[in-house]
Amino acid sequence: DNTIVAFYGDHDNSIQETSYYEQFLGKSLSALDMQQIMHQVPLLIHLPGSNASVLDSAPAGQLDLTPSLLHLLGISRDPYYLMGNNLFSGHERLVTLRSGAYADAKLSYLPSENGQFASGTCYSLESREAVDVGECSIGYETSKLRLQISDDIMKYDGIKKLKNTQSAP
Repeated sequence: DNTIVAFYGDHDNSIQETSYYEQFLGKSLSALDMQQIMHQVPLLIHLPGSNASVLDSAPAGQLDLTPSLLHLLGISRDPYYLMGNNLFSGHERLVTLRSGAYADAKLSYLPSENGQFASGTCYSLESREAVDVGECSIGYETSKLRLQISDDIMKYDGIKKLKNTQSAP
C-alpha cells in the first residue's frame, strides 16, 4: 500500500530480422519502423492507492527513470547529477541512443554507417517520411554533447571530480 513499483525493460529483444516483424505485423516495415520497434521497451509505474492508467507515447529512456521517481517521491534532484528528464514535467524530451540515433516528439534521426551527420536520415514522426537532414541538426548536436558528457563521466570519474570541485574553497 505504500510502495511505488517501477518496471523498466532495459533493452530490446535483440531480434533484428525485419522479416520476422513483418510476418507478425502483416506489413512491410521501414528503417524508422524497425528503429522504433527495436527500442520500444516498457516502463510501467504503479503508484500506491491509484488505479489510474496513462499511456505516454512520447520518447523516454532509462535515464528518465531516476528523475521521474525522485519527483514522485517528492525528493529534489538538485543534489544529484542527472541527465534524464522528469517524465511528469510536461516538458519536451529528447532520447539519445549510444549509436548516435535520437528521437524527440517530432523527429527521429538514424545515423549512417560512416558516422557522418549529413549521411544519416532524419524522419518526421508525423508523416513518417524522411525530411531534410538539417532539421535534425539541433537534436543531433544535443545528443552528441550528451554522449560526450556520459563518456567523460565514465572515463575521467567525472562525478567525483564535480563533487571535489564543489567542496573546494
